[in-house]
Amino acid sequence: MDMNFDHQLIDEGNKILSGKLTNNNYAHLRIFNDGLQLDLCVEPCAKFGKLLPSKPLGQIIKLGSIRDLKAKGLIVGEPYFRQGVEYKRFTISELGQSVFENYKNECSNG
Repeated sequence: MDMNFDHQLIDEGNKILSGKLTNNNYAHLRIFNDGLQLDLCVEPCAKFGKLLPSKPLGQIIKLGSIRDLKAKGLIVGEPYFRQGVEYKRFTISELGQSVFENYKNECSNG
């Protein structure tokens, strides 16, 4: 079943976001909401630019999706080091959790 949600992002505190979320944005938010951590290698080495998900389902998320979600404030990135190599670890933000919960509630109501 193809559900087409055409929601504007909502005002959260002092941060007013514009733009629409796609079905893929919501699908990716669901994975992040379920605890996904996604590490992006930012240090020039053999893994430079690679995405390393904490869960197998995270493999469907591509770099362009990370860019879109981060630009909308739905995920946050923090520096993280693994075996001496620098990564940016992306997780869902408070705004992302709020937007996803609203989406989930709207879906269950009809």
